[in-house]
Amino acid sequence: MEDYAAIPGEKSVKNLLAFMGKLDNGFASEDAFQAAAAMWVWNTYPIKRRTWTHPANERKVFTKRDVIKLKQDEAKGMLIGAADFWFLAPAFCVELKQPGKKQNDDQIKCEEACKANGVPYFLLEYMDDFQNVVNEKFGA
Repeated sequence: MEDYAAIPGEKSVKNLLAFMGKLDNGFASEDAFQAAAAMWVWNTYPIKRRTWTHPANERKVFTKRDVIKLKQDEAKGMLIGAADFWFLAPAFCVELKQPGKKQNDDQIKCEEACKANGVPYFLLEYMDDFQNVVNEKFGA
């Protein structure tokens, strides 16, 4: 992602949207939403780089090898259902969803665990909402 540093945030997000197409919230998929959100944070808050992450939180299982890899990742601490973004300074989590889509059981458990431990958790459907939460948390 280092290369994105030279691209102005708003322009790069608009280019990504134009390339990937749009649905109700402006994104072709949840992956496109996550990519645009990550690019926006990276470009808007360079001082916060490497203080947030998108954890490996989902795996597709098609073959025996996939099952083995999933079990290895779980043994190393991969948390299925973890929020899409974990911000460390200040601490908060964000789950992005397409409008009308619901969290699965593992995602609900993660949200409940975050809240029970005092970690703010946000379930968001729109880029404007994501930007507002991040701006508020980062004190912009």
